[in-house]
Amino acid sequence: DSFEIEGGYLDEEKNLAEFGYATPEKRFQLLLIGRFANKENRPFYGIGPHSPDARFAVNRQRALGEMSVRFRPRRPFFVAVSGYARDQDLFDASDEPTARGAFPDLFARARNSQYAGVEASVVYDGRDLEDFSSRGSLVRLYGGYNDSRKDADESYRHYGAELQTFINLFQHCLLYT
Repeated sequence: DSFEIEGGYLDEEKNLAEFGYATPEKRFQLLLIGRFANKENRPFYGIGPHSPDARFAVNRQRALGEMSVRFRPRRPFFVAVSGYARDQDLFDASDEPTARGAFPDLFARARNSQYAGVEASVVYDGRDLEDFSSRGSLVRLYGGYNDSRKDADESYRHYGAELQTFINLFQHCLLYT
């Protein structure tokens, strides 16, 4: 089993607390993540082509809890199901101009959002070192549903695909020199 905890506190508007827990990587694996973060002066640009082409800022407070279960019938394949709950609050930033002044309606809707969601994925991970790979490939297909816990926000579905492949440029360049 693996348990990690980390945190940092600079002031009331900049702090982080996070924990992660993972069972050993076997046929079934359980992963838990919890995070609470306050960040100041985060970018906020608005939505759509009618938004001004300028960077505005907000202070953001976010809490996240996530649980995933992975089933690995055999390497390099696995199937994962994840569930999460997220609560986010936006506040005026100390930077000028503020997002509240530039996008009053959008800021009012985005100011407090709460979502719960579920996602399933099918993965082929043939990379040699996963996140720090130098060779191999990854194919991931995923989809899920995000349920708004606030009446003003929309619930939505999402889906996508990811493809990674690594090419050893050093070795490739040696072949052509």
